[in-house]
Amino acid sequence: TPSSLAKDGRMFPSQTSSVTEAASDEMDCDLMDEPQRVTLLTEAHRNAIRAIRKIKYFVARRKFQQARKPYDVRDVIEQYSQGHLNMMVRIKELQRRLDQTLGKPGSYLGGFDRAGNQLKPMTIGARLFRLEQQLTGVERKTDSILALMQMLAQKHAIPLPSPRSPTPREELESRNT
Repeated sequence: TPSSLAKDGRMFPSQTSSVTEAASDEMDCDLMDEPQRVTLLTEAHRNAIRAIRKIKYFVARRKFQQARKPYDVRDVIEQYSQGHLNMMVRIKELQRRLDQTLGKPGSYLGGFDRAGNQLKPMTIGARLFRLEQQLTGVERKTDSILALMQMLAQKHAIPLPSPRSPTPREELESRNT
């Protein structure tokens, strides 16, 4: 409180901090009238104070680093695992889409169910494989029909325009080479 005095009759600055402005002006005048006393510390006391302050600083710094470090490591690990998880989800989604579109390798060859019926997967690879099989079958049929027509023409002595026209596959192969 402002009315309490120190041993020598002076007020401590912390006690005057709650006093109004006018009271602090009076206090400043009173302090200036009295000679200021400076207490000299010995070199040993100064060194002891410095050592205590350094120890407090190093303890506070170490506590700060310990409090901060686990969060940094946790954040890095969490970000890494989150990124890894996102990458794995994307890879699985791409793999699923590829399997749905093209089919798993070897699955377009088809298999057999328990009744012995051939399974027909509905992937693009399976459809392409079936289309190639059907195209090969059509080529065989046209070749056999052409051979029969040539045999009939030879029996009846009818001239044919050409012995054999190239198949669409042969035309593509001749264009690519």
